Amino acid sequence: MNDAGQIVGVGLYTNSNNGFLQGRGFLYSAGVYTPISVSGSYETDPISINDSGEIVGNYETGTGASVGFLYVDGVYTAIDFPGSISTQLTGINNLGQIVGFYKDADNNVNGLLYSDGTYTTIDFPGASSTVPTAINDLSNIVGYYDGNEGFLAMLGPASVPESSTWTMILLGFAGLGYVGRPWSRTVQQGAHPAFRKALTEQRISIGVP
Repeated sequence: MNDAGQIVGVGLYTNSNNGFLQGRGFLYSAGVYTPISVSGSYETDPISINDSGEIVGNYETGTGASVGFLYVDGVYTAIDFPGSISTQLTGINNLGQIVGFYKDADNNVNGLLYSDGTYTTIDFPGASSTVPTAINDLSNIVGYYDGNEGFLAMLGPASVPESSTWTMILLGFAGLGYVGRPWSRTVQQGAHPAFRKALTEQRISIGVP
């Protein structure tokens, strides 16, 4: 749900052709339900909506693989990490930055950030899977790795552009820790005054200092 009270979700119904349950996506706004369904998909699952009414989610083609989508003003755009066999989106902020995760050709589950047309992989060091679940308007990302350990990933302040870093705070049962590394990149002024957007780095692999 966004600040305007718009809600996205999935209703279940029984497919009359095969008797299986399928999800049917919807937007609920001002008392009106609007179907959210990618043309030709087997199932469409809207997951997150920002204050501009932009919606992200996932759809299935019937082959078992998922593809992410962005829905803006009635238009669906596929968000599919290059070279992946499956992509799922979990959150979008008011800057239009999108997070989610994908499965690569080796069946590894990696986190992703999609911003300004650029895909970035987010990998927690040593983890078998990394799943971002949400991103706020400061570009802070939360999620989990290996199923039960939480993390918070942050882009360093723009006031020190040469030292701007991605940092990751561990929020799991093991207690509170910190790991980080500089993120080499080209920098331009971001939409939020306290942060710069990283553009050219294609992979974030945050190592223990």
